[in-house]
Amino acid sequence: MDAPQHHAVGRTIVAMGTTVTIAVGGGRRDDECVPAIEEALGWFRAVEARCTRFDPSSELQQLCSQPGTWVTVSPLLMHALRFALDVAERTDGAFDPCLGEALHRVGYNRHHATGDAAPVADGTGTWRDVTCDATASRVLLRRPVQLDLGAVAKGMAIDLATRVLGPLGDYAIDAGGDVFASGRNARGTGWRVGIRDPFAPATLATALSLNGRAVCTTATYERGAHLLDGRTQHAATGLASVSVLAPTAMAADAASTAAFALGPTAGLAFLEAEGLAAFVIDGHGTRTIVGAWPR
Repeated sequence: MDAPQHHAVGRTIVAMGTTVTIAVGGGRRDDECVPAIEEALGWFRAVEARCTRFDPSSELQQLCSQPGTWVTVSPLLMHALRFALDVAERTDGAFDPCLGEALHRVGYNRHHATGDAAPVADGTGTWRDVTCDATASRVLLRRPVQLDLGAVAKGMAIDLATRVLGPLGDYAIDAGGDVFASGRNARGTGWRVGIRDPFAPATLATALSLNGRAVCTTATYERGAHLLDGRTQHAATGLASVSVLAPTAMAADAASTAAFALGPTAGLAFLEAEGLAAFVIDGHGTRTIVGAWPR
């Protein structure tokens, strides 16, 4: 029997400090979709197990507990670290994956599921103190640092999930407002994604159609004072919301955070130099379109 025209197949879990929803469109039957959905959701659990700073047993925290020595790491953690360090270099440290201790100090310090206090390494090193040897799959922390990969790990998990869901053609992944969508929804039309207004979060500032790309937003309604400029380790100022459209969620996630940290002038210049499309709202409510953002 054919699936009903508007039948939607999907599932929602809590992972990586947020709600993750996968929906499959195109009128597919449950038995076509459920195994792929479960496998895709498994990537969020796998990335969290390796990259979270909120669990003392995570691979990330095991690395942070061994400064001054080469530590062998998994391909997942290596990929996240190298990507984050590359963005740190391109922003001269405004984006810094070593802000875990600073985030801990401003209150971003409890596990989303248990409420337990997160472990924190005793050190204030920066991205310049992290060396990756990709050939040997090992990492050296030259000084004690507390890594935080929150700006890249969720995007990486979305991208890994897309590899599983790709053969289905019609699907959307929403991880706390960071979205990748492909094909059609359950009604047979394109996926539409709304961008919340940071000054009135119950309303939308804009919306766009999404197909084969990701859109990720960094905004004051997400983490407020926890959005830091790595150069000062104080709250980033000047912008209220940055939404970035990119081929991958990891790129969109990192770029939105980096631009937010850089501020209005340097942030817009960074997005333009990267050739990315973005929708930016500054602290006064002024809205700016960067690149080929859908209008």
